[in-house]
Amino acid sequence: MKISNSLKTLSRSVTYVIYNVGSIGLSTRCGRKPCTLLSAARHNLRTIAAELTFNGAIDTSRSKLNVVLAGPSSAEEVAELAKQHIAECCKYKRKLRRDHVQAVEILISLSQDLEGGSENFFQACLEWIQNRFGSLAVLSAVVHLDETKPHMHVLISPIIDGRVNGSRLINRQSLIDQKNEFSKEVAEKFNVQLPRPKLTKYEQGQASNCVITHLNSIQSPLLHDPAWNSIKTAIQKDPIAFLADYGIYAELKKPNKSMRTLTEIFISKGKGSNYEL
Repeated sequence: MKISNSLKTLSRSVTYVIYNVGSIGLSTRCGRKPCTLLSAARHNLRTIAAELTFNGAIDTSRSKLNVVLAGPSSAEEVAELAKQHIAECCKYKRKLRRDHVQAVEILISLSQDLEGGSENFFQACLEWIQNRFGSLAVLSAVVHLDETKPHMHVLISPIIDGRVNGSRLINRQSLIDQKNEFSKEVAEKFNVQLPRPKLTKYEQGQASNCVITHLNSIQSPLLHDPAWNSIKTAIQKDPIAFLADYGIYAELKKPNKSMRTLTEIFISKGKGSNYEL
């Protein structure tokens, strides 16, 4: 199969959007990193001095471009808003566990800035979230433009049906439903795509070839880098990330399975146990 058959055009720039959901709390189950709502809000609102000083991912000269689309402008007020929401909306009054879910965070990240800016896109994302989860449930929404890729953090109160039950928002089926709805109702309207969640080995090989072909077409210095073999291995392991980073559109084809003849079927050993009569 020629690479040109699986890649419509290298010049077509495709913007990908990542939609992730995670819990904010002190639980360490399944390898989670404990984090309080206050700490998450401080990160989102850029009030952690150590991050601004030592975190090379943040360009502090651009932090003034960050936008608070919803919620208070201070982390302490965000945490207080969450407490008020629990007090007003939680029907079942009981002492919460120390490691309860304090908030659910939705992270929406673009692979590159949209033509004309990404403000309208993130505003549409926020409106979709407010419609789906309720405007009162949104504690904070902050757009970051001071890192490599424009993205938005949205903190949501974990109350479901009068109970603190954030796990219902982050379980597998809920996440699948959210991504499907988000893709149809928001992403498609802005001509951005969600990366494919999983590739077969065959598709992974095609995607890797697409990335390497692109690097050759632009005569990337990576091809002559001493670490090229390691870079190539990383591409082959996770080509989707590289497709998103380079804005490559790849149409991946399934292999054509040729029909077996009757003779081939009869002499086939099959998949069962091997034994002799």
